[in-house]
Amino acid sequence: MKAEVSRIILFVDDIDVMSAFYGGVLGLDKLPGGDTGFVCFAGGGCEICLHTLPEQYRSDSTEYPKREDTYVKFVFRSDDVERDRKYLIDNGLRMNEIVRYGEIDLCDGADPEGNIFQISSR
Repeated sequence: MKAEVSRIILFVDDIDVMSAFYGGVLGLDKLPGGDTGFVCFAGGGCEICLHTLPEQYRSDSTEYPKREDTYVKFVFRSDDVERDRKYLIDNGLRMNEIVRYGEIDLCDGADPEGNIFQISSR
């Protein structure tokens, strides 16, 4: 078998807030279709889909701690990490400092529910 990633599903508490982030702030194109509690965005090489968590698993809080590390991290390509970091901070996101490895710039941040993502010049 030779598998290829076609879709990544992120389970979320508030699909409206998270859709506004991934579609509005990050500018991913929303894909047609989907139903209540499920929305997909074009993520370059694969779809990024948001799926509402079942009620019994949802958080009662609207304040999510920023995690330092997670099992999964989305990485988004950036032509200018410094500019995009400022844009994300201006849009209320929690962003770390930029880390440089030779010619590669990286910066981790947290989405509205505390999931870690990265912008990278790689």
